[in-house]
Amino acid sequence: MPVAEKVTLDPAYGIGVFSASPPGVLAYQAGSRGRNELTWLDGSGNRVGTVGQPDAYDQLALSPDGTRAAVIINEADGIRDLWVVDLAQGTRTRLTFSTKEAPGVHSDPVWSPDGREISFSAKRTGTYDLYRKAADGSGEETLLLDAVEDLWVYDWSPDGKFVVYGHERPEHDGAEDLFVIPVSGEGDPIRLLDTPFNEWPAEFSPDGRWLAYDSPESGRREIYVVPFPGMDSRWQVSMEGGRFPRWSPDGNRLYFLNGGNLMAVQLQASGCTIQVATTEKVLNANWGSAFASFGLAPDGERFLALTSDAGTGPPTLSLFLNWQEELENR
Repeated sequence: MPVAEKVTLDPAYGIGVFSASPPGVLAYQAGSRGRNELTWLDGSGNRVGTVGQPDAYDQLALSPDGTRAAVIINEADGIRDLWVVDLAQGTRTRLTFSTKEAPGVHSDPVWSPDGREISFSAKRTGTYDLYRKAADGSGEETLLLDAVEDLWVYDWSPDGKFVVYGHERPEHDGAEDLFVIPVSGEGDPIRLLDTPFNEWPAEFSPDGRWLAYDSPESGRREIYVVPFPGMDSRWQVSMEGGRFPRWSPDGNRLYFLNGGNLMAVQLQASGCTIQVATTEKVLNANWGSAFASFGLAPDGERFLALTSDAGTGPPTLSLFLNWQEELENR
């Protein structure tokens, strides 16, 4: 017997948006799949345009030339497929094809430096593995790496030789360590970090000399920068919390989310040393603080973000008092 109907489902995690307390209070969000828009924002956070129609977009990755976006779209029955959106025309090309009979959950699209391929994580047989496929949809996908534990791809090195990914390690109770693997398939994975902390995600600087990632080792998540491939030094570049680093096209700034704000730290590299010059708030991140929810255009002046569908209004939160007693009386 249903207690509440039309409860919002979070397809990214396969759970309903609700909570119940022992005294008999049930809180839930009513609605269906969350819909949002691909929205262009200027440097002040103002909307300057949208792309296509609203849909159940979950993640995005801008192509290197800024003309396309790889997105994950949540569909019915827990299916999450990978699409490419032409940002000028608003048209879409589907890259993965999941069905009820052959379900698939796809995540974390990442472009190759030349824009010809996309790597992504996919759950086909119980855990997430790493794949790559031509961005125009041609040809078959290629398995990059599989493992007993989940693997999550985060970035492609600027020289096109490596992808950096997270591996949930059993010796660290499932916390992720960062690795790189040669895209050519020749060579074994190389471990970059071996700690009990859950380090993710990570992104290469445009010149490939640095790797930015976030970690909770200080007691809260902060942004760190390390040289690549040496990894022999490290600098914490956020001071009051930070998540999801994104480099500017010139590599002089590092953007990250802090609560509801998009922050930017100005970095100065001298030889093998990084110095933090200034940190400032860039704009209100009213699209929500989530992984792969925004990208920076190649001109460094605009952002593409996943924002709530303006036509749906705010979500509705419902409270059901004494729900256990009510259920017994039905």
